[in-house]
Amino acid sequence: MDKQGKIRILMSAFACEPEEGSEPEVGWRWAVMMARDNEVVLVTQEKNRKHIEPFLAKNPGVCENVTFVYHEFWPSLRRLKRRFGWLMLPYYTLWQWSLRGVVDRLLVEHEIDLIHHVTFASFRMPVFLRGRPVIWGPVGGADTAPRHLLGFHGPWKSVLRERVRNWSTALAVRLLPLIDPSRRTGGWAFASTPGTARAFQASEIPVAILPTVGMVAQEDWRREFTPDGEPLKLLFVGRLHHLKGLQFLFEALREIPADKVVLTVVGTGPQEDHLKNLAKDMMIEDRVNFVGFVLRPDLPEVYRSHDLLLAPSLYESGGLSILEAFSFGVPAVALKRGGPALIVAPGCGTLIEVDGEVGEVCRELRATILRYGHDRELLLKQGTMARARLQEDYSWDEKRLRMQEAYERVMGTSESK
Repeated sequence: MDKQGKIRILMSAFACEPEEGSEPEVGWRWAVMMARDNEVVLVTQEKNRKHIEPFLAKNPGVCENVTFVYHEFWPSLRRLKRRFGWLMLPYYTLWQWSLRGVVDRLLVEHEIDLIHHVTFASFRMPVFLRGRPVIWGPVGGADTAPRHLLGFHGPWKSVLRERVRNWSTALAVRLLPLIDPSRRTGGWAFASTPGTARAFQASEIPVAILPTVGMVAQEDWRREFTPDGEPLKLLFVGRLHHLKGLQFLFEALREIPADKVVLTVVGTGPQEDHLKNLAKDMMIEDRVNFVGFVLRPDLPEVYRSHDLLLAPSLYESGGLSILEAFSFGVPAVALKRGGPALIVAPGCGTLIEVDGEVGEVCRELRATILRYGHDRELLLKQGTMARARLQEDYSWDEKRLRMQEAYERVMGTSESK
């Protein structure tokens, strides 16, 4: 610790950029939040410098207690990785491996007390950190797509890829004692989903559940919903891939009268054309509006103008679109899998069970949409509760306090040895 009693943290964040979503947002937020009460030395990719330094120049004082260290492994390989997406895992693994010497130096130069790995936030991604107790995560990724639902209107190549992923995830879970950097260093692990936590517990790894994603509740949030007699405005925000479950939503819409609902699909992805054709084949294209990519500054108006978020992903560790909807008082419907199963608590929306066959899942989705269509007051009630849940359990301030407790607990254990 320094003279003020602050813990010195070495933070590993391969992905870390301000004003971005997904993994870069996670890396950046953890650094900024944990620097409020600690001294943080953050190691990230060299390529992130061009995003971080201009932001710091425009916003002096935001990261007063953060020292940024940029590390790169073979620029030529990074360029190849950008061209060939499948090289991401090998590049990331080599980057982490090459980080060991840098970390050994930083531990001494900055008198580091703890190491915290934040991104990539997947338990399957190798971490070679050592030399101090390691806080690992939150990480997810141990959840798998239900096999009996995978083949429904999914391109065969994607279905095969996900079956292989399910197999590799099961193998990785078995190898957890070898992967885990926390227990062997006297640290602690955080899981972002109940499924990942169960996998850690089965390997006797000390773990607590803490969501990967967080959100600041919007001040200007919607309070009125589409009145009775007008179509219920449904919203999907995400990558257009069959794992996001739009095919189940389309099937549910087939049996709902055309004047009862309208669906807006925000996002792009590898199966955009496939999903557009599927909507045509199911004869619901007049009720499904594909609007493509929407810039983050324009998303608030999208959420304000819709009644209900649909997030029927087959698996997902995070669930950022659900939190974004909650911040505007919009409830959500999701499959009971991964991160969404943790986020959508009773009273904040509806979780759809996935144990049944495809037809049963689609019927439950249909019945749920119709229930909200018939009871617009339910939207307001659940939207209000969803916003409150966001503020209480998913704010970055709350996450910061829980992580600080972990820091202090591990420091106390380490110092008592």
